[in-house]
Amino acid sequence: MTFDADEIFEHRVLSAEDLGPIVKLLREQKQWTQATLAELSGLTDRTVQRVEKGESAGRDARCAIARGFGFDDIEVFNKPFPVLNEEKYKKHLANLESSTVVVDIVHAQTAHVARTMIEGAESSANDYIGETSPVAREAFAALVDNLRDYNDIRDCYGESQRLEFDASLQEFLDQVEKQGCAVGVGKRHAMVQFANDPPGSRAMSWTNIFFILAPEDQLPTKIRVPKVPSLG
Repeated sequence: MTFDADEIFEHRVLSAEDLGPIVKLLREQKQWTQATLAELSGLTDRTVQRVEKGESAGRDARCAIARGFGFDDIEVFNKPFPVLNEEKYKKHLANLESSTVVVDIVHAQTAHVARTMIEGAESSANDYIGETSPVAREAFAALVDNLRDYNDIRDCYGESQRLEFDASLQEFLDQVEKQGCAVGVGKRHAMVQFANDPPGSRAMSWTNIFFILAPEDQLPTKIRVPKVPSLG
């Protein structure tokens, strides 16, 4: 699920207390020591230490640190900057908890995993995460289409036919892997009722399968989906 960044961030000029954690995070992401950042910025170690502690940081020091990080705009820390709004963030999390559920994602490295997960599912959905090549997307689309077709007539397959089917599916998974991508599969069970169901009718069990294509290092282990299933 997507959200508007303005829901949890506000843009304002950074206070010294705001700047400290940001500088520390950026430095640690680059695996630099404070001494390294000081050297690249032309500042003393003590100045970098004070900045990261949230102590006073003047315009020149902020520009020097931005230059040390290699920012094209060395005034970036002197301009309005996106800062997490704690209250908005808490509200956003509360909305997520009330409107969505978490689905575990399994890395489908074999066709057998993908096939057995979709068997008996009433519906399925697919999505992309990150930058994926046209070749990977084409193989992924073929994989999902074949799995959906199989699920519709799975009772007609004998064991030997399933083995043959797995072999053909594996070719699509191998194509995806060669492109540096991976396929994830998640299963969500829910009890649903339709708008045209008679009053007082019991909800029915419904299983939805989620297929995800992503670069291998970006494949999530969990996703959030609407709590109320979309059956369109």
